[in-house]
Order: sequence, then C-alpha cells, then structure tokens
Amino acid sequence: MGGAQKKVKILVTGGTGFLGREIVQALLHAGEQVTLVCRSSLHTLMPREAAAFEQDLLAMEASQGIVAGHDAVIHAAVDYRSAEKSVEMTRRIIASCQAQGVTRMVYISSQNAGFTNPASYSRGKMEAERLVRASGLEWVIVRPTLLYCDSGGPFVTGLIRLARSCRVIPVLGAGDAVIQPVHVEDVSALVVRILRHPSATVITIGGRDAISLHELAQRISDLLPGRIIVPIPVAFVALAGLLHGGVREKLQELGENKTVGEEDLARAGEILGVSPRGILADLPAMVFG
Repeated sequence: MGGAQKKVKILVTGGTGFLGREIVQALLHAGEQVTLVCRSSLHTLMPREAAAFEQDLLAMEASQGIVAGHDAVIHAAVDYRSAEKSVEMTRRIIASCQAQGVTRMVYISSQNAGFTNPASYSRGKMEAERLVRASGLEWVIVRPTLLYCDSGGPFVTGLIRLARSCRVIPVLGAGDAVIQPVHVEDVSALVVRILRHPSATVITIGGRDAISLHELAQRISDLLPGRIIVPIPVAFVALAGLLHGGVREKLQELGENKTVGEEDLARAGEILGVSPRGILADLPAMVFG
C-alpha cells in the first residue's frame, strides 16, 4: 500500500473493558483517531491520546451528535448483567449511525452467539448480531472465543489464584469440555485490520491451542507442583445454580463446542498475517509473572 493513509476517525463503545482497552491501544498505535464513549466512573482507564464522551448508551437518542463526524464505530460495550440492555444499546448505536450517516460498524460479539443451547448472555449477542446484519450498514461481526491476556485474564487468573492460595485447582465435571482461548492482542489486531474494509461477514477467532479444562488444570499443576486437581460434580453445580442464575447458565452451555474450526482459524490468520498465538506457550509467564 503506497503512501500514508488518512487517519480513520473511530468511535469506540466499551473502550474501557477487558478487550476494549486493547482495541483502543491498537487503534492508537496504528495512528487512528479514537473517541471513547464511557461511563464517568471509568475516566481513569482512558488513554490520554483518545478523546472521550461520558454517555449512557441507553440514552443515545439524546446525544446522537457524538456519532457524527466519525468514519466508523466499533461497538464493544456490553452489560453482563442484562442481555436486554446490551441489545438495546446496540439498537441505539445503530440508530445513531443511521441518523448521522456513519456507515461502517464492527460489532464485537462472542463465539457464544453461535451456540445451539444459549444462555441469556449468548441470546443477547445473537439478537444484537441480528440487528447489525439488518442495519444496512457496512458491518463486520467479530466472534472471539474465551479471552486471555499476558496476565491471564479473568478465567485463567482465577484458576491460578486458587492454585496458589488454596493449593487446589477446581475442574467442572469430568473436565472434558474443550476451550480454545484467544489473546486480546490478536483480536484487537484483527479488528484494526478489518476496520477499513468491512464486508458484511462474521469472523470467529480463537487461539492456536484447543485444550480441555482438565488438561489446562494439569498444566497449571505441573508448573505449581503439589497442587490438587479437584473435580466439582455437575450435580453440585446444578444445585448451586438453583440459587445463582449465572452458575446455572454457565452449566447450560457446558456441552457446547468451544473450539474454532480449521477454516475459521486459517481465515483469522490470513487477516492477521500470522497465526493467532496459543495459551500453552503463554501459560508459564501467567503463572510466574
């Protein structure tokens, strides 16, 4: 590509979240002009190079002007407590883009949106995807698998902390559920690369390594000798789920395939220009970092 590219002016929702922060940093590193929409309580998490608006996305009609003048929107905001609110945020962002003539959107969804037995979070992602597809915008939907970062991320870090503090590593059921975690840097790099060329497509991205929950626990145990892998009976978790809806929903999706097909993996690698990294090579740094 010859010559310097004109900066793309991008509005990012959810830019202070676990993945959103990485997307914002990747955009800034690529030289793009970034505006964040965030809650006021999260101001300290915003890069100084990015402009920012304090905005409740559920009141988007009141300030559609924040979308005006941007070349594209990356919609990564989500309400983990309410699928309905997440869907409504998506609806209002789309309406604002349509009203202000912003034609490009990248929607950060989840691999869960493809599940056949979805919990409410996944159903919310499915409905939001439906709205994006029907929006008339130039869109791309990105579906990451379980996310991790250099320090581990919520799921893996939780296992490592338990291994350190309690000397146990819990595994649900037989531990044969397979996951394929993807590093946030690979997802954010993919988003930056596709932003200029949206093509009404869904891209599923996972890491290089597909690994069962038991194998992941065993790898952590190998790095921290003396830890005990403790199976947690599904029946016990189901009973706990009667009291806590979130636990019940995680159990509901346990039997789903959480891996990425070779075709999807190759496609993501082609966009990135390199194969996504794998969690197994990164695990020692997470444990000892």
